[in-house]
Order: sequence, then structure tokens, then C-alpha cells
Amino acid sequence: MRRKFYGMTALALSAAMIMSACGTSVPQATTSSPENTVKESTLDSIDSSKSSAEDAGKETSASASENTEAEYVSKLFDTSYVHSIDIEIAEEDWEELLANPTDKTKYKVNVTIDGEEIDDVSIATKGNTSLTSVASDDTTDRYSLKLNFGKYVDGQTYYGLDKLNLNNIYADATYLKDYLSYQLFNYMDVDAPLTSFIKVTVNGESRGLYLAIEDVDDSFLERTGNTEGELYKPETSGLANMGNGGPDKEKGGMQPPAGFDGNMPDFENGEMPEGFGGNGGPGGFGGSDSGASLKYTDDEFDSYSDIFDNAETKIKDEDKTRLIAALKNLSEGNIEDSVDIDSVINYFVVHNFVMNYDSYTGNMLHNYYLYEENGKLQMIPWDYNLGFGAFMHAGGGPQGNPFDDKNTDQTDNSTEKDKSASSEKSEDKSETDSADDKKSGKKSDKKSASSDKANAKYHSESKVNKSNASDESSSEKQASKNSENNATYIINYGIDSPLSGAQESDRPMWSWITSNDEYLEKYHERFAELAEYVTGDEFTSELERLYEMLLPYVEKDPTAFYSADEFKTAFETIKEFIALRAESIKKQLAGELSTITDEQDGSSKVDASGITISDMGSQGGGAPKDNRGDAADGNQNGAPRQGGRNGGGPGGNHGGRPGTEQNSGGKDEGKSKNPKS
Repeated sequence: MRRKFYGMTALALSAAMIMSACGTSVPQATTSSPENTVKESTLDSIDSSKSSAEDAGKETSASASENTEAEYVSKLFDTSYVHSIDIEIAEEDWEELLANPTDKTKYKVNVTIDGEEIDDVSIATKGNTSLTSVASDDTTDRYSLKLNFGKYVDGQTYYGLDKLNLNNIYADATYLKDYLSYQLFNYMDVDAPLTSFIKVTVNGESRGLYLAIEDVDDSFLERTGNTEGELYKPETSGLANMGNGGPDKEKGGMQPPAGFDGNMPDFENGEMPEGFGGNGGPGGFGGSDSGASLKYTDDEFDSYSDIFDNAETKIKDEDKTRLIAALKNLSEGNIEDSVDIDSVINYFVVHNFVMNYDSYTGNMLHNYYLYEENGKLQMIPWDYNLGFGAFMHAGGGPQGNPFDDKNTDQTDNSTEKDKSASSEKSEDKSETDSADDKKSGKKSDKKSASSDKANAKYHSESKVNKSNASDESSSEKQASKNSENNATYIINYGIDSPLSGAQESDRPMWSWITSNDEYLEKYHERFAELAEYVTGDEFTSELERLYEMLLPYVEKDPTAFYSADEFKTAFETIKEFIALRAESIKKQLAGELSTITDEQDGSSKVDASGITISDMGSQGGGAPKDNRGDAADGNQNGAPRQGGRNGGGPGGNHGGRPGTEQNSGGKDEGKSKNPKS
């Protein structure tokens, strides 16, 4: 299997090839528009590059042309160092953006990336639940941002890149969940966004350390060779672009359930809060499934609105018909005619390793792209900040608290299984919809060892049964036990039963793998390959390099959601999580531990009681926001940031200007804003 590396080694080689072919660097931006301003030194650089390539001969010219088509790979996504971007925006526009973040209004700005300036670029806030979470938090205004280089200047790109996401690293104390997930997808030959770390400043003021993420759009499709098909971002109607379009665009998009503040709700006794959908049924939080599960229902276009309403490319009726036919083939078991087999198997290998249940394998049915070409489907990963068990730990995975003796895992129409006991250990088996759906069941690991940690963290997502909460000491002990059992339960989750809140029949893009011995064997082989890679010297050395590279930036991050000390703890935790998860998978593949969660023997599980999942970050987590790092660009060490939505400086509460167009559908709409004040 070929491997795609976008880390330091491959990128250094790519840069060397380009430098050798061209004799110099390529200019700051590429554009087909004469309106774009190009400096004289840049023009000289173009001429020098052309001359050098011509002198090198036809063979060298062809090589240079091939490499420069996606030169942003070696420029912005060189992961060997932290990049920089300064955003120049009119102060009144920046204040308005911070005051009305969920409007997603587009503004015209100038940006300087690693010292190279690009004018007339579009900027807007981005995100769904993470956006509303930050918007509802008066202590922070650290928003994710999206740049569109060609919005105002036709054809303008940054070395071939059309759009760039600046991720605020929300709910991730490790700073690494998205980054590592995408790196692993790329390693396993899955088309996935490129990433790098980047220091963001706005009008010269530091906004902290962000993650630059390649947008899944035209340049991504060109880089991956997927230019002949259609791209979709399926999402159930209730989730579809909350405040970002979808149905009811005139009202700013489909709105979240009443009372939703952007934070993960508490799931007491396995019950969804009112307005958040049923217990684990298709659609989950956000409403009914109209295609996002990729189930075939009929040939009507309206039955697949979750897909077609979220098309990323311009589609026609013939494209809709072809995709529906692919889903029908999938439902009938015609896998070779409907699925890019290797790509999808590898997708689920990585996806099920990092365990992100805010996704297709959970009950949220979003956070993935679907690419269709000539009737064959493949999945493209997206949004892994709640991976590595975070969403599962917060209650978004198996419903109920599987770690409390008096609280079993619950789903609709479930029946309680008989409890098996031994003199050493009692395992409380989870309820499932039917015996036929055994592989999608969950089983609670009931470890009887005591855990009396005096300073054990009590996480509201993993609540102790209220009957045990009257005694404070008992609550601390139970919370500690829950935390330890939680980690052990998550680390050992069966690789052949990765679904949560859904039956295999509800997730046909996954279930075809386990329904065929040949495909399942290939899935296991690829999983073994990944488990070996993440425990090898190359990967572990890269983790340590990342830590050393990021720590100084985290320590000086003035808007960080987590302190430097929390980052240090989170880093050690994710490193241990990866090692333990790989160890469990190796045991599962060797037959020492069942690959089906519901059939696992608790005594054979890998003990993960030494880690706490929420140490890696959770929604709404982190130390108080006034206890952050030293802002190298003017803020006092440890001092609260000035401004923000309720502050008096840039970003104060000024309100929106009348008549401003808003971004309703996530596409390129909105009023042009000039960065010159």
C-alpha cells in the first residue's frame, strides 16, 4: 500500500525538488485576475523561476509544473515548524465580527502568511456547536475562522489553495486531536485534509496558536485527484449548519433545541434531554435521518435531503440519480459497484482507532464528507476535536452511565440481559435492541478494584447515580471509580462493534465490512498495520517533537482554552491513550480479547485506570480564562485580555450594522467589507 506522508521529511523533500527545479521560491499567491496587485520583487521572482526552469530542460520543466500545482502542500503545510498569519481588518469590522459571531458575515481583509502578503481575502467565523459554545461564553472570543482567497479576486489562491480554515482548537487540551487524526488518515492512504500549526494575529495582536486546516473544496479535490465526481457533506436537518444555513436559511439556518447553549448536555440515566432526539436512533441530536445514514429508502430525491441540501459541488438531477443508485447497490450488497473498498476500509480503521462518536458511527450523523464518482462512494474525514473518546466520555457515545453498578446502558425498546457474576468480578451487561444486532451492543466493564483517590476529578458527563451522592466521600470514590472504568471501557471498545446509538442496519457504509469475511480480514490487517505504526519509534518520536515545538506557543497563548499545565497533562494522556488503545487492538486481533464489546471478558481488558479521558479536553473545559500564558504581543503575563464581546477594546459590544448581509448557507455570500478603515 502506498503511503502519503505530509510531515517534515516528505515536505522537506518536496521543497527541495521545487527549489531544484525552479531555482527559487514561487511568489506569494497565484491568480488569473489582472486586478490582483503583485509586487515588483514578486514579478522578478516569477521571471527568475521561469528562466531557471527553462534552462533545466523539458524534463525538469515538467517536474516543476507537476510539483507547483499543489505547492501549498510544501509551503503552508510543512509541519516542521509553526507558521504565522497576520490578519489586517478594519477595527469596526473586527468588532462587529466579535459582537455577532454566529452571523458568519464575510469581511474583506488582507493577510500575511509567513511574511508574504495577499490582499482582498474573505474572512468569516466558522463552526456549528463549537461556534455557539464560544459565542455563549462571555470569557472568550477565540473563534475559528475561514479564509477564502478567491472570494473578491477571481481565481486568486495561495500557492494553489483556495480556502483555509483556522481552527481554534476548541475542547482539545492536547492541541493534537485533529492534527493526529488527519495525519493517521493520510498515513493510511485516506484522502484527508492537510494541517499545520499556525500563530494567528489580528491587526498585530496575538490571537494564539491555531491549527491551519486545508478546506475540503476545489483545491483539495484537485490535490487528491478527485475532480470528476461530486462532493457532499451530509448532515441531519436539525444539525445542518446550525446558524449556518440549511433549511430556514432566511432565519440563519436550522436552530438548535430550545435552551441549547452550545455545550454538551448531561445524559442522566441514559435519557436524552428534551429536544435532542431519541435514545440512539438514527438522527440522534438533530432530528430524523433523511439520507445522512446512507441508507437506501426509495428513489425520491426528497428522501435524501440530508445529502443533496449539503452538496459542496454543483449537482444536477442525473448526479442525484447516480448517488441514489449507489446507495441502492450498497444496500443490496453490491459493494464492488458502489464503494471505493480500500479507501472506506482504511477510513474506518483510523476512525475507529481514534473513536470519534460525534460522527457517522454515533447518533449525530455528521462530520464526514461523501465523495461520489461513477457510482462509487468514499468517505472523507472531518472534525476530530472530540475524538480519542471525548464525545463518548461526555455521554454522546453509549447512552447512560456504563460505569455505575445501578445504571445500565439504555436504548429504545431495550430489554435487560441476565447478569453474570463471579467471586472476583461482576459484569453488568448492556441492553441491546435484539440478539441479531449483537455486534452493535455495548458492555459495561465492572471492575471491582477500589479507587480512593483523594483528588479524583468528578466529571459531570460521567455522573454518579444520585442515590450514592448523599455522602461526599462516597461520591468522590464513586467518581474516581467511574473515571477509571470509563477509560478502560473506552480503550477496549471492540473494533468490530464500533457503533454507538445505532444498529448495524442503520449504518450500511460500515456494516458491509463486517458482513463479509474477506472485507473483515482486510479491515483487521489494516488495523494491525496501524497499531504497529503508532507504537513504533517513528510515531512516538514525532509526538515528542510536536510537544517540544508547541509548548512555547501554548505557554504564551493569550486566548487559550487550556493552560500550559493542562496541556502538559493532556499530552501525556493522549500519548498513553494511543499506546493503550493499540495494545487493546493487538489483543483483539490476536484473539486474546473479543473484537465485539459485548463479548469481552473483563479480566482480559487492557487496564486504562491510570488515565482520565477528560484530561485531554472536553466541551466547556479548561482553567479560568484569566489565567493564561504570556501574550508576547503586548498583553501582560497572566492578565485578562481586554476587549471581547463584553469588553471595551477591539471586539467590544457594538452590535451589527443595519443592512449587513450574512452568510446563510456556508457558501460565498455576504457583503464585501474593505480592510482599509
